[in-house]
Amino acid sequence: MDKIDAANRICRCRRCGYVFVNPRPTQKEITQFYSRSTQYDPWLAEERGRLALWTRRLKIILSYKHSGRLLDVGTGTGHFLAVAREFFSVHGTEVSSSGVRIAHERYALDVSQGELGSVNLNSKFDVVTLFHVLEHVPSPSTTINLCRGLMNTDGVLLIAVPNDINRLRSVVRRGLASMGLKRYRCPRYHGVSRMRLDGTQHELHLSHFTPSVLRYLLVKNGLRVSAVTLDPYYVGSRVKDEARARRRYLCYLLLHKALGVNMYDTMLVVARPFKGGALGSHSE
Repeated sequence: MDKIDAANRICRCRRCGYVFVNPRPTQKEITQFYSRSTQYDPWLAEERGRLALWTRRLKIILSYKHSGRLLDVGTGTGHFLAVAREFFSVHGTEVSSSGVRIAHERYALDVSQGELGSVNLNSKFDVVTLFHVLEHVPSPSTTINLCRGLMNTDGVLLIAVPNDINRLRSVVRRGLASMGLKRYRCPRYHGVSRMRLDGTQHELHLSHFTPSVLRYLLVKNGLRVSAVTLDPYYVGSRVKDEARARRRYLCYLLLHKALGVNMYDTMLVVARPFKGGALGSHSE
């Protein structure tokens, strides 16, 4: 393990390249942080833009599955489930008590509160989604393995995470640092120099993924990668903002298709269980 940014407690595994915060908060601290009554106020204020976001992501899912049972891990307020239930029988998990409450009151959803490994799910799912959840969990490998165990043999797993390490801004900063023009810092937490639990920041990112590291974790846990692309995560509060964000996304998507390089802010990985339980690297 290498400490690549001691000031922000960020380390990197020498074997696989996984970048993570060490030490990290306990699960109890994480749950309390995301259960604050105001945690999802920005989501509710952006509900119109987020409806467009969930619709974009649902369109991606429908290119793989048109119906069946869908599990959304870390569903937040449940807004995505409310959109997806037109096509799927939906269920969600969420550690935040405020998120669970909003899902019930606003969207008439009964979301299971707790970590994925602690809730009682007595069925298999055709689709499992983790939209910007994996970077928040204490053990990404454990979470992926649990998802694998909840999938049908022909199921589909969709994971969206930030692309903090490879996005254009980070690449430029590393280049400037190599020339001695700027000191390189790993991704920070919304302007805060290191992770805090006092409410001065909105998110806790415990992991920073690259496509190769995420692929490694998926294969390690019995899944084959079907697609690696960009996540259309943008939420415009105005029509003009939405159009600008969409143009930016499409520019990076074209770059990714032309050169196979993702320098956008996010990535989206689609995976399926290995047939017959055989492990190995595979990409469709």
